[in-house]
Amino acid sequence: MQPNSAISAGFISALCFLYSFIMSQILDRLAGPLDPSKTRARLFAEAMVQIAIAGALIYVSGYLIDNITGEKGTKIPVMVFIFFFFQKNFQKKVNYIINHTP
Repeated sequence: MQPNSAISAGFISALCFLYSFIMSQILDRLAGPLDPSKTRARLFAEAMVQIAIAGALIYVSGYLIDNITGEKGTKIPVMVFIFFFFQKNFQKKVNYIINHTP
């Protein structure tokens, strides 16, 4: 491994983390906290919309980061993990949908 490759990989990883963290926090706050008064179907629909938005943001950001760094390659798995790891409101909704059966 060349030193430049390691530095480049570290820089790309930092960009991916920073973007994913910031965007996941914004999306989580926009989606709002769990509201147990909503039906499971409504919560499920909200979760699916949130996943669709996250997917679009991740796709676009992967493209932008490729263009900024000049490094071509997929950053999607790392970004998906970071995106959903930090979305606490989203996690609460999904856990509520799974664990609260009618």
